[in-house]
Amino acid sequence: MSYINRHSANARGTMIAAVAGLHVAAAWALINGLGIDYIKQEVLNLPTTNYQSEPPPPVPEPPRTEPSASAEPRITPADPIVRKPGPVVFRLPPIDPPTLPDVEPFIPTPSPSVDPGPRFDPVGAKPKGRPGLWVTTNDYPTRDIREGNEGAVAFRLSVSANGKVTGCEVLRSSGHPGLDAATCDKLMRRASFDPARDGSGDRVAGTYTGTVRWVIPE
Repeated sequence: MSYINRHSANARGTMIAAVAGLHVAAAWALINGLGIDYIKQEVLNLPTTNYQSEPPPPVPEPPRTEPSASAEPRITPADPIVRKPGPVVFRLPPIDPPTLPDVEPFIPTPSPSVDPGPRFDPVGAKPKGRPGLWVTTNDYPTRDIREGNEGAVAFRLSVSANGKVTGCEVLRSSGHPGLDAATCDKLMRRASFDPARDGSGDRVAGTYTGTVRWVIPE
């Protein structure tokens, strides 16, 4: 059985190779001989006819519409013109400097000094103690008592910066010299004062005025 199978396989391969060879030969013949001559002959014997090609139809123009009289014309605004600001230059004509007259130099006058005024209120001499006891009825002159002399004596005392009485002046007399003299004598010995003061608060000399009335006691 194995032999028969080998023989049929060889025969089948031989037949396939033969058929393939026939196909190749036929194809080669068609390409190199028969097919080319037939195609050339047929192409050369075809009848030809010349046809004139017609021009293409003209392209119709779009219809033109006339603007009506009532239609307002359209104005297309133009682009605004923007100008960049540049430097402004002013040119002035040359001016001659003015001629000034000769003027004497100004010399300021010193202002007078202004007194700032007193720092304190000035005060006069002030009596110490009780001025009513400087002259009493016990000081009445005996002669004026016998004669019945009475009257008022106006006086002015001078007071030093230390507060002491340095003088006595009769401004209005009583009319009796004994009473006038007794008045200044008692005041010079008994009167005492706080001295006067100026605007700076310093002690200064001053005055003091008053009146002594002489009346004979009963």
